[in-house]
Amino acid sequence: MCDCGTEKIVGFNQMITGRTQSCGCLQKRRGEHSPAYKHGRSQTKEYDLELHMKRNYGIDFEEYEKMLFAQDGKCAICKAEPPKDQHKTRLNIDHCHKTGKVRGLLCDCCNRALGLMRDNTELLEKAIQYLTKYALAR
Repeated sequence: MCDCGTEKIVGFNQMITGRTQSCGCLQKRRGEHSPAYKHGRSQTKEYDLELHMKRNYGIDFEEYEKMLFAQDGKCAICKAEPPKDQHKTRLNIDHCHKTGKVRGLLCDCCNRALGLMRDNTELLEKAIQYLTKYALAR
């Protein structure tokens, strides 16, 4: 609930981080003629992020939140929750670089691992065999 008394629906990530401060009434006070006001809301980090998601992955906040909810707020691979105390609090949007199709939400570590392995399942299987071989040698 906002300080002005208005109830607001907040996204899953905002509930975790507690970064929601207003129902939007603070933005309305700035006025529509403010240079920061764009498309009915101010140009905030959330606005920029949604624009980035739309341009690069073809999804909006609502779709991101649905995916996050379906994954129980965790990485699709390792099931880790996004860090709550660091600068970055969101999971990465994983997508196929050939088709552009979104696959799921990943933590930084898993996202980078797939990228470094060039999304190559053969290479990933060889890495598993390598780790298994040396894990048994211990």
